[in-house]
Amino acid sequence: MKKSPRAWYTRIDGYFKSVGFQRSVSEPTLYFKKKCTDILIDYLYLDYLIFMGSSKKLNEAFKTHMMVEFEMKDLGLMSYFLGLEVHQTQDKIFVSKSKYARGMLKRFSMENCTPVATSTTHGEHLCKEDGESKVNKK
Repeated sequence: MKKSPRAWYTRIDGYFKSVGFQRSVSEPTLYFKKKCTDILIDYLYLDYLIFMGSSKKLNEAFKTHMMVEFEMKDLGLMSYFLGLEVHQTQDKIFVSKSKYARGMLKRFSMENCTPVATSTTHGEHLCKEDGESKVNKK
């Protein structure tokens, strides 16, 4: 069982490379494939696969191929993932953490507190050097 995640990743990594995907240099679970002017981006998280593309036709073809190659099911448009709420429309994607924020307010009995737009003092200017002595890194 300990080797299962590695075996899964090796299998899907090999498949992605065989069908023309490139792996991101900075994020090993992020893949992309360019086809003419279209792009398809895939992200692996455990046994979830999140993908998006610039073409509906490309998205559908990818989904069909993945369901044939692997035992997968389509969960539809993403609406919640890793604490992020995702609202999608035809031309926009909005990501928020309002559910998380409401949960934190409830956890600390602050649901009825008066909200403020910002937690900084009005007119306060922030600067890189504030005149304080440096912290010892050791």
